[in-house]
Amino acid sequence: MVNEIRIVNDELEFESNELGDKRTLKQLSQGDFALHKTRHQKDGADEISLSGLAGASPVLATPVINTSISGSAIATGAEVVTGTSNTKIVTPKAVGDAGLGVDIFKFRRTGLYYPSSGITAGAYAATATSANNIDVFPFVVPVLQNFDRIAIYVSTLSAGNCRLGIYADNGDVCADALILDAGIVATGATGLKEIVISLALQPGLYWLAKVQDATPGLYGLNATDMLTIGSSDALAVCTGWRKAQAYGALPNPYGTPDSIRNGGQCVIFLRKAA
Repeated sequence: MVNEIRIVNDELEFESNELGDKRTLKQLSQGDFALHKTRHQKDGADEISLSGLAGASPVLATPVINTSISGSAIATGAEVVTGTSNTKIVTPKAVGDAGLGVDIFKFRRTGLYYPSSGITAGAYAATATSANNIDVFPFVVPVLQNFDRIAIYVSTLSAGNCRLGIYADNGDVCADALILDAGIVATGATGLKEIVISLALQPGLYWLAKVQDATPGLYGLNATDMLTIGSSDALAVCTGWRKAQAYGALPNPYGTPDSIRNGGQCVIFLRKAA
């Protein structure tokens, strides 16, 4: 305990019965930690013993994880680890998060159109089509996402109609139950042909579908720009399925396809909503 404070040679001087002498502020500071430690040692004025701690409630410090990692997100069981080099923060996985770490399909901007099968920034090219076939192409949704348009882009007109829709996957990389028969667009003029929808898709693999009664040219992608669903025994790159079907309402379920679509294909677009 400090009993008296005075100024000596422009410095504060303290006199303490506990210290037994006079000390300046600097000297007092240097000796304070040693004095505090001594008070809690055995036979000290404030001795701390194990018996004195009996029954006390433990206070646990928040653990600090400091493991060198890099990357934006790494899946670890029921958690997602995020952070930069030398730091990582563990947070619960969001509901509906596929937990697959960084996935390029997570980065979809509201108001932009995203093509079936598209995985690169390859240029769109005019693609020939056929009537009376239901073609389906894969569309990956890694997290809960909303969509407000389904569309095609006509490159060469052909008077007629095209019906658009969406199927669920059957668990074996093929279309199955019909989720949405969106309706029809006319193909007698070139340009973007779209239908307003309101659809929230949970994480999963989906199939965008079309069936038409004419043969317009539609914009599509080369095989190297498309998501492959495998390769046949003839090393043909598989990019979709086809089922012979007279133009009309989309069947539910899709059924057994007649053939695999190989190489580049036309695309069907979904527009991301908020």
